[in-house]
Amino acid sequence: MTIDPRLQDLLDRAMRLRRSGELPQALEAFLAAQQIAPQLHHLAGLAATVARDLCQIELAAELLDRAIAAGASDAFRLRRATLLSPIIASEAQVERARREMADGLEALLARPSLRIDDPLAELPYLHFYLAYHGRDDRALHQRVGDVLRRACPALNAVADHCRRPQPAVDRRLRVGFFSSHFHAHTIGHLNRRLIELLDRRRFETTVIFEGRMRDGFAQQLAAAADRALIVPRELSKMRRQIAALELDLLYFTDIGMDLASYFLAFSRLAPVQCMTWGHPVTSGLSTVDYFISSEALESVGSEGQYAEALVRLDGPLSVSYPRPPAPQPVTHSELGIDAERRVYLCPQTLFKFHPEFDRALRAILRADSQAVLVLLRPKVPRWGEIKCEQICGGDRSLAERIRFAPPLARERFLGLFALADVVLDPFHFGGGNTTLEALHSGAVVVTLPSAMLRGRISRACYLALGIGDCLAESAEDYVALAIGLAKDRVRRGALQAQIAARVDQLFDQRGPIAAHENFFVEAHRRAVASAGVAER
Repeated sequence: MTIDPRLQDLLDRAMRLRRSGELPQALEAFLAAQQIAPQLHHLAGLAATVARDLCQIELAAELLDRAIAAGASDAFRLRRATLLSPIIASEAQVERARREMADGLEALLARPSLRIDDPLAELPYLHFYLAYHGRDDRALHQRVGDVLRRACPALNAVADHCRRPQPAVDRRLRVGFFSSHFHAHTIGHLNRRLIELLDRRRFETTVIFEGRMRDGFAQQLAAAADRALIVPRELSKMRRQIAALELDLLYFTDIGMDLASYFLAFSRLAPVQCMTWGHPVTSGLSTVDYFISSEALESVGSEGQYAEALVRLDGPLSVSYPRPPAPQPVTHSELGIDAERRVYLCPQTLFKFHPEFDRALRAILRADSQAVLVLLRPKVPRWGEIKCEQICGGDRSLAERIRFAPPLARERFLGLFALADVVLDPFHFGGGNTTLEALHSGAVVVTLPSAMLRGRISRACYLALGIGDCLAESAEDYVALAIGLAKDRVRRGALQAQIAARVDQLFDQRGPIAAHENFFVEAHRRAVASAGVAER
C-alpha cells in the first residue's frame, strides 16, 4: 500500500518528537496525521496515548471514542475503559475516573464477543495509575483481568509440568525470577541480595531478563544465578521459553510496573507463582498464588486488599537491601537555592502526589516563609507545570519557592539528601527504595503511614530502627512535624544521630533471605500436596 508522502513525513516527525520528549509538538503532528487518514485507527491511538501522557484526558477519550465508533478493535475499548490521568487533579477526578473505569469494564464483559489477539502489542497502557489514588484496587484489578482472560484466551496457557507438579526429591528446587527491570533500577536493588544469597545447595536459580541485559548491574545479577535467560518481548515466545525451564516456583518481582510481566502472569508457568512489592498492589490474578510482604508492611485486615494469599514474613522488611554507595555532594547554588533557606525535599515521581499531599505541601510553604520545596524534574515537563499549580492552589507567590532538581546519577542523587533539612514522604503512596537511600545518607524522613503497603514502607524502616518520632498521625500532624524538624536543628540533629547509629540494621540482612527460603519450600510442598502427588 502506497502511503501519502505528507502522512509519512508527519508520522516520522511525530515519532521523532515523541522519542525526544517533545510531547506537545508530537501530539500536534499525530493529530495532523490522523486528519489526513482518519481510517487508520492506530493514528488515533498514538495521538490518544500522547494526549494521555500530557494529562489531556478529555482529548484522549474523544480520540478513542471516535476510533471505536469507526470500527477500531476491542483493544481500543479496553484502552478507553482504563484511561487515567498520570497526574491527579482532585478527589472528584479520582471518584469519577474509578466509577467510569468500573462501568467501562462491566460494559466490556457484557458484550457478546470480545477479542484482543496480542495484548502486549495492542495495549500501550492499562491501570498502572490506579495505585496512586489511595484506594483499594483489588476489585478493579480483578475486573481488568476478567476482561483480558475472555478477550485473549491464549493468556490462560498452562505449562505441561504444572498439571502434575513433582516433589523436589534428590534435586534442588528450581526458582525463576522475572522482571523487565533487572538492571540498575529500584527493582534490581530490591531483589539483588535475594538472588545472590539464596542457598544454592537447596535452590537452583534462573534470572529471566526481558529483551536484553541492559548494563553491568544486569550482568552481575546474571552471574550470581545458576542460569540467565533472555526472553524476547513477545508473549508466546516468553511463555514457551519459561515453560521449558520447568520451574517449581516463578517469582514476579514487580507485576504492574511493565505490561510484559503483567500479561505473563496470566499463564500458569510454574506450580507456585508469587509476587512482591516492586509495584506494591495486587495483581488481581488467580494465577498468582502469593503476595510476599511482611508483618510491619501490612495493617490489620489488609489481606482483603489482595487477590493473592498474603504472606507476612517476620521482620520489618521482606527484602535484604544492599548498602547504597557513598553520596556525591550537590550544592545549594546548583539548584538556585539560598543557603540560608530551609530545604524540604520530596524526591519522588510526581504521579505519587495525591491532592491531600498537595495541600500539605501548600501548608508547609505558607507556614514557613523560609521554606524551599525541592522536587524531581519530571520526564514530561507538563507534569511539573500542573503539579506546581496544584500545590500553589492559586497563590503564585508560592511557586517562586519550588525548585526542580535535574536528573542525576545515583551517587549525585544521594547527595541531594545532604541539602535537605527534612525529606517529605508522599501519602498515600510513599517511598521505598528512596527512603532506604535517604536514611542511609543521614536524612530525616517525615511520613504519614496509610492502611496500604504502598504507604507503609517508610514506617517499616523506622520500626526496624526503633524510631517513632517521624511518624505522623494525620495530615495536619505531618505538616507540623515537618516544619518543627526543619526549624529545630538540635532536635533534628539528635534524630540524625539515632538514625546513623542504627541504620546498619536496614542493609544486607540475612533474615529476609532465610524467610524466603522457608516460604519457597513450604509453598512448593503445598502445591505438590494439593495436586495429590505423594512425597517419596
